[in-house]
Amino acid sequence: MKSFVLQYTIAMFIIVNAVAVLMALHMKKKLVTPVNSIAKAAEEYIKERKDGNNPKGTFKSLEISTGDEIENSALTMADMEQDIADYEKTLRAYRRRRSVSARSLPSPPEFRLICCLTSRGEGRNPV
Repeated sequence: MKSFVLQYTIAMFIIVNAVAVLMALHMKKKLVTPVNSIAKAAEEYIKERKDGNNPKGTFKSLEISTGDEIENSALTMADMEQDIADYEKTLRAYRRRRSVSARSLPSPPEFRLICCLTSRGEGRNPV
């Protein structure tokens, strides 16, 4: 009877540890690895932005397919990256259009001087 209890205890210990290892591997595959890849992509995105580059596809290239909130988060980050790029492109085009139209308008020297003097303290663009 004593040997049966000992064998049963050892078998249960091995089974519980095997299940724990399998659960840890599953959690690593479904949770830890995708979250770490999102964090790494975010660091790369920030580094590219600080270097003055316009990163494209940093989050889109992740290929996370967990089917849960983590996948939704990765897709949302990819959408955010694209929205920021589109916004900056629109803003640059607007600024270019605005500066070209302002240059094409003839303005007397007095007007330029007044604009510069009034905008200096308020932080506005003189045109």
